[in-house]
Amino acid sequence: MASYNISGSDDHVQNQLELLKSGVATYSGALGLLPAQVTQINDACDDFVAALTASEEAKAVASGAVAAKNEQRALSVEVARFFAAFIKASPAATPAILAACGINPSVTPGGEVGPVNKLTATAYTNGTAELSWDRTGNPQGTTFIIEAQINESPNWTAVGVTTKVKFMDEAAVVGTPRLYRVRSMKGDITSAPSNEASIYMEAMPDAGLMAA
Repeated sequence: MASYNISGSDDHVQNQLELLKSGVATYSGALGLLPAQVTQINDACDDFVAALTASEEAKAVASGAVAAKNEQRALSVEVARFFAAFIKASPAATPAILAACGINPSVTPGGEVGPVNKLTATAYTNGTAELSWDRTGNPQGTTFIIEAQINESPNWTAVGVTTKVKFMDEAAVVGTPRLYRVRSMKGDITSAPSNEASIYMEAMPDAGLMAA
């Protein structure tokens, strides 16, 4: 699987964030990224650059700015890592697109993966949707790609990537139907899709009650 290095110095993190921002600006359509997701990537980059600038201007005496910079770095790195995995999982992510986003396009051997099953989706009144599924023999480290048909669109759009067997879709909108499926991926091997699970936002359980 393509590798992604966003550790190291602040300058390296800034460079990787700016590469990701630039690459996504060019290839967001090919990768199926939604405008809100592009904005999230842009904000992660811009916020870190602003925090780094504030830290450098304040120098050693501005311990508060340094702490804020470090906190924002952690948040921005988390966003960048998520979307790097998201982009790597896209069938449209050619080596050129990966390189443009600062993701090493080298490929490592994959492994056997199979489709997951028992996918379920539960919509909550706060506009989120919780998905869970059975790993079905896929080993630890397997990446799961969550896809959705939104508002009865015939097109499948990737809405998340995780290595866990649960996913919270925080972009779900109350009253907007979504049909979900999950695919397994390890290295350059991707499975067939899982069973489908839908939400139509009717008779929704209260998320607060589920947390109790």
